[in-house]
Parts: sequence; C-alpha cells; structure tokens
Amino acid sequence: MFEVEFDLAKNAAKEAGKFLLKNSHEEKEILSSSGKDIKLMLDIQSEEIIKNKITQNSTYPLLCEESGLIEGPQSSNALQWIVDPLDGTFNYQNHIPFSCVSIALWKNNEPVLGVLYDFNNDELLSGMVGQGVWLNDKRIELGTHHALDQACLATGLPVHMEMNRNSGLQFVSKIEKFKKVRMIGSAASSLGMIAKSQVDAYYEHNIMIWDVAAGLAIVKAMGGAFDLQSGTKPFSYVVNCASSVSLLNTMMEIL
Repeated sequence: MFEVEFDLAKNAAKEAGKFLLKNSHEEKEILSSSGKDIKLMLDIQSEEIIKNKITQNSTYPLLCEESGLIEGPQSSNALQWIVDPLDGTFNYQNHIPFSCVSIALWKNNEPVLGVLYDFNNDELLSGMVGQGVWLNDKRIELGTHHALDQACLATGLPVHMEMNRNSGLQFVSKIEKFKKVRMIGSAASSLGMIAKSQVDAYYEHNIMIWDVAAGLAIVKAMGGAFDLQSGTKPFSYVVNCASSVSLLNTMMEIL
C-alpha cells in the first residue's frame, strides 16, 4: 500500500547519506554546542536534502529534528513523516562510525515504515510493517530470541538526562540484569542492531521521537515489539523495544 512512500524514503535517505559521507572528512561548522548536545551545519544541510526530496513527491506533513513540524497539503491526514537527518552527530563529528540517516512514516502514532541508512558502511536497512525488513536488497529475519539474563541491551544517556550520582545509580540498577549492555551514541543505529540480531533490546529515557521512529518501525516490521511512554520534554519518550514480546514484557517489569 505504501510502496511509493517506501521507495521515496529509501532514495531520500541515500541521497542525504551520500552527501554526509562526502563531507565526513571536511572541516565541519559547529552551529551550537550546549550541554550534552552538538549541532552541525551538516545536520541542517542533510535535512534540507530530505525535505526537498519528500515535499516534491509527498503531501504528508513532516516532523523534522531541525525544522520542527512542517505542515503539508494533507496535514489533516493521520500520516506523518518523521525525520532525523543525522543521528549520532557527535560520532560523525569525531569519525566514530556509528551514525545514520533516519526517515519514518507513522500513522496515528503507529509506525508504517522506516529507513535507516548507515552511510559509513553503505547499509540501507528498511522495513514496512506487515511486509518485512531488508538490508540493502536482501530480506532479513530476526535471529534467536534470548531471555533477559542472556540478552544484550543497547541504551544511551540522552542529552536531556539529568546527570548526577543518584540518576546514575538508578540507571545502573535498571540495566544490571541484562547479560551485556552496549552504548554506541546513536539511538537509531542501536535499534537497527536489533533488526540485524546484534543486540536483543533497546531502552532509553527522554529520547526524541525522530531519533527512534524509523528504528521502531523496522523492529516492528520484523516481528519485534516496543512500548512508548511520554517523556518530560515535547516529542520525547521513554522507549522500551525488544526482539520479542516476551522480552519486552520482562523489560517493562524492571525498567
């Protein structure tokens, strides 16, 4: 049903990703660096590439990290694009190879499709709910499901998190029951690792929806599950996501 939009998202992600890769070793203009966050001119430029591509070929509104909500001719429609033009900006700035372009289409707060383009490795991970998931042109399936004590959790410390001893201890107490924990500095890439059977689950508090929208769509398209609870900032959420419903339910009991 959404094949046209699926192709559009993949093409837009690849175009933006190729632009970012081309400029990855050039001097990068920093627009802002406050608190734990950093913003590059390349974030803005990548988003412009995606916005132009989508608005020329789609009438649905967009919610973008840099531009906010952009109304479209069909803004009363429940469908909405959600765009993060560069997830993992600090990684990108410092040549740490965990960053990607993230584009999703959601309807009534539920994912329809998602695309993650890891331009560092030329890996296009794409999924449509009810249809499946592809890594480049190869269809992929979820690997072995693990119980919590054998599961690997991907997580992070979002920029809006209050950093102090108490919050740190609370955070550790929540994640210590997993066999392993990984932090790579990109929420979108972390969710993509569930789809690629590299980790089993993802958890983050007060993460922005554009960081996770595409990844959640892909995990759901693979048969995984997630839970969203409103965060303390506009467009932020507490996100639990897992490769199976049973693992998600166990996570929800401790996180």
